[in-house]
Amino acid sequence: MDQTNHSVVVGESVVVKWFTPPAPLPQPAPDVLAHLAETGFTATATPYAALFREGTLLALVTAYLPGAVDGWQWCVDEAAAGRTA
Repeated sequence: MDQTNHSVVVGESVVVKWFTPPAPLPQPAPDVLAHLAETGFTATATPYAALFREGTLLALVTAYLPGAVDGWQWCVDEAAAGRTA
């Protein structure tokens, strides 16, 4: 399976997740991240910004979490270990 998004860590303080290709609107991610932050949920990176252009979501900017495990790699590791339930 191919993960087409590209994430870039900037100055070990933020992550810019570029959607490749850009995601057509509406996209729930910016609103979901904002809602989680507003309700005090701390188990995800703090959202800072979303970049839009011509009806598409280009990128999300969130806090960088040193030592965090990549969600995609975690999922692959769980599947390889047979823990997919």
